[in-house]
Amino acid sequence: MASKPEEDQDELIATKAVKPRTLFHAIEASSLPPHEKAPTRLAQEGLTVLFAGGETGSRLLAHTVYHLLKNPEILEKVRKEILDAAGDSNQLPDMKALEALPWLVRSLSPKDIATGTG
Repeated sequence: MASKPEEDQDELIATKAVKPRTLFHAIEASSLPPHEKAPTRLAQEGLTVLFAGGETGSRLLAHTVYHLLKNPEILEKVRKEILDAAGDSNQLPDMKALEALPWLVRSLSPKDIATGTG
């Protein structure tokens, strides 16, 4: 016979909606037809998620480098901002300090890069 705390825990688990831990668990628990839950489909979804985030970051970095090299005066302003923020230290400033640098933030803005103004 289960004790009272164990019964309470079992009741809580039974009544509380369990959130899927991963994308794969969500697909498996969904009402999709069986062919949409096949291992090949799950592999495709995994690859999509894996590469989607990487491509965005890579593209942003490539466009940023291109535009900074194309505009040496902006590159110099970004470089000066970072060096000034670092001060006498040879360490890169922390994230909060970097986020406060207007030329750096603007050069990394996806909107500015997409429109060619970054």
